[in-house]
Amino acid sequence: MERIILHSDLNNFYASVECLYNPSLRGKPVALACDPEARHGIVLAKNYAAKAFGIATGNPLWMAKRKCPDIVFVPSHYDLYMKYSQTAREFTASTPIRSNRTVLMSAGLMLREVQVFSAAVRKSRISCEKESGLSLA
Repeated sequence: MERIILHSDLNNFYASVECLYNPSLRGKPVALACDPEARHGIVLAKNYAAKAFGIATGNPLWMAKRKCPDIVFVPSHYDLYMKYSQTAREFTASTPIRSNRTVLMSAGLMLREVQVFSAAVRKSRISCEKESGLSLA
């Protein structure tokens, strides 16, 4: 049996976890920074709201603040990232996706295999988001 590997990614993972951990951050532009109080350093990660202002990972904090005066800088919480990462791994590990080379040889059956695969991926994404609050891509 041929092995197919599905690559999945958690969207804006660190910033997403911070917004889950601190619900008051939801909907606000958020960026992780080493020492936000010192106001120096770089953006380590950001959410979609911050990205919409043109903020990129690696931007100096002063530049991010200039692009988005309302940005919220938060320190990182590695222990939380490990917890949520484990949760996401459990969801993806529980997705029963299999591929059989002989099934893929038939065009009609191939379409069915792709539909089953897509449904399993979709189910895993929905389950992960519902249970953990994280968006799986």
